[in-house]
Amino acid sequence: MKNLLKVAVVVLLLTMAFVVNSCSSALDEIESLKNDNPELVETGNSISSESSRAVTSAELNEPLTLEFARDGKITITNPWSTLRYKKNDGNIIAAVDPNNPSVCTIKMSQGDKICFYAVKSENTYSKTMNIDSTSDCYLYGNIMSLVTFDTNTGNWDPNYKYLRESYTFCELFRENKHIKNHSSKQICLPANNLKDNCYCRMFESCTSLTTAPELPATSLAEACYAAMFYYCESLINVPKKLPATWLYKHCYMSMFFGCIALTTAPELPAQHLDTACYECMFYLCRSLTTAPKLPATTLASECYDSMFGDCYSLTEAPELPAKTLDWACYRDMFIYCTSLKKAPVLPATQLEERCYASMFFACRSLTTAPKLPATTLTDSCYRSMFENCTSLTNAPYLPADTLSKNCYEEMFKGCKNLNFIQCLATDISASECTKDWVYDVPVSGTFVKVTNAVWPTGNNGIPNGWTIKNIETKVPEYDEDPLTLEFIEDGTIKIINPWSTLMYSVNGENVVYISAINNSPFTITVKKGDKICFYAEKSENTYSKTMNINSTSDCYLYGNIMSLVTFDITSYTWNPKYKILHNSYTFAYLFEHNNHIKNHHSKQLLLPAETLTSYCYIGLFYACTSLTKAPSLPATTLNPFCYDSMFKGCSSLTNPPILPAKTLSNGCYQYMFKGCKNLNYIECLATDISAKDCTNSWVEGVSSSGTFIISLNTLLKWQRGNNGIPNNWTVIRSWPIF
Repeated sequence: MKNLLKVAVVVLLLTMAFVVNSCSSALDEIESLKNDNPELVETGNSISSESSRAVTSAELNEPLTLEFARDGKITITNPWSTLRYKKNDGNIIAAVDPNNPSVCTIKMSQGDKICFYAVKSENTYSKTMNIDSTSDCYLYGNIMSLVTFDTNTGNWDPNYKYLRESYTFCELFRENKHIKNHSSKQICLPANNLKDNCYCRMFESCTSLTTAPELPATSLAEACYAAMFYYCESLINVPKKLPATWLYKHCYMSMFFGCIALTTAPELPAQHLDTACYECMFYLCRSLTTAPKLPATTLASECYDSMFGDCYSLTEAPELPAKTLDWACYRDMFIYCTSLKKAPVLPATQLEERCYASMFFACRSLTTAPKLPATTLTDSCYRSMFENCTSLTNAPYLPADTLSKNCYEEMFKGCKNLNFIQCLATDISASECTKDWVYDVPVSGTFVKVTNAVWPTGNNGIPNGWTIKNIETKVPEYDEDPLTLEFIEDGTIKIINPWSTLMYSVNGENVVYISAINNSPFTITVKKGDKICFYAEKSENTYSKTMNINSTSDCYLYGNIMSLVTFDITSYTWNPKYKILHNSYTFAYLFEHNNHIKNHHSKQLLLPAETLTSYCYIGLFYACTSLTKAPSLPATTLNPFCYDSMFKGCSSLTNPPILPAKTLSNGCYQYMFKGCKNLNYIECLATDISAKDCTNSWVEGVSSSGTFIISLNTLLKWQRGNNGIPNNWTVIRSWPIF
């Protein structure tokens, strides 16, 4: 019904005003056109596709002519008062019968040629001249003989290139199913400066026409070519290029709508677009295999709306470089392109209402969605964008924090193979923002959300039966809280091999040095509710001697670990924004075997360093069995063994860090998650894992089933097993968060 309604809307609005505001307002029941109109599924004949050739001077000098292949007659409805014609070698005579000025009938025999002349067009919004025939005839010659005839001299101007009246040739041959292209003579439309609606519906439903005339105009006007070749079902040869670079409202709207034999589109070099300029231009061009380039970087409202709708032979979309969008600019652009396998990159970060609504509706061969980088959404911006994309398995990464009215409504409805969604929204209170967005998706899959985000389950939220994974991507750039232990129960802290500059404070009181004779273990007695903050100038760890902080009772661990390497003993301050580590083994084994440290419900542990050193985090949380969520690891350049054994033996860990580094280093992930028996989700964006031992036994002993996320555009082939992707885990390609 969606396609049928689109056809009806185009016909109705063109009839009323020759200007269409939208041919894509509906969003459902797309199948019924095929059921109710099976003849529209035909793909046309097998004529080879060529572009229209250049017009010769002889063709330019020949008036508009019909040459009859069989006996028949011509019927001219609403003939202009100055219309003249010449039959064969006869005289030029008036076409209008004073007794019946609204209709002119001319009998024709096989081989007859009739040429037409007029002073100017007399077409209006509500009354247009139409030339029809009852038998096959060839159409050729220069159409300007209809607007340049001089009644005094009997001459016309073949070199004139300006149209003066709106609706000049509108509907001139509409529904004339008998006009054909001559084997050697062309139809000439040489005008360079056009007027509103001048060629609108000129050849609509001329089903025997196979070649369109050249269209050299560079100065266009509103709706000038609108529906010009609408349902020319045999049309296969079109101009190689439509040269205008500055477009006007509706200028190409529905121009080739329903040209089911057309395989190649003309070049479209325009940079300046206008409202609905390309709307429905190639809709139902079901043999079209290649889309033209679309170079515009600034769009207009509805400019590409339904442009390639139901082009079900189209396998690849054109590049879409635009970063400045407008209302509904891409709406329905590829609706029902069932062979489209690859979506274009969509670089825009500032959206407009309905900009991508239904863009890929029912693109049933589409397996991968484009990245959607915008973090601020608009009403209905992604509504039904991938609805009924039945081959889509992974949703695009959805980074927006706050949703807008109807923004995700029906976005993935009917995506019967979708099994992975990453959505970082924390505010989903906008009206119908996720209405039916996952209706009729599979009964199992993985939904990744922000830890504190509250989602409903079902069609309007997280699909029923899906596994929920919590991640923390809203990590602050830095944290003013120093590294802190907040105690849940009374107990003690035991520090082995404390650094010489190590200091601590209790509940915000004065910072004091650790007084440990000969670096012997140092003990701090704590009570329930105490907050112990730690500071130091730099790490003093070595290969054979590392500091370790342990506790005898449960406590929360949070704050910025850089307070341990940036403290200034002169000013008694530290630098929370510092992101560089300098010493090997910086934090090696710092909390090893501390079974009591837990994640705080609202405060995070930060490891913000982006410049690492060898072994800097080795064994940091080794066998911390109460830890459930790992801190973020933002570094993208790694060093040898930097994360070696970092979470080894963390048997309660379920939320690992995202691993953004592309290129791994020797031993960098070695034993990283070994023994994390409850871990069933990892996101690793590496594209080069050739470094020695970089993933040696890194997932040994993890959960027997889980989800492993790799970068969408990686060509890397991971091995299965303890040194790669865990056996029996599902692999999903997705756009990276970073």
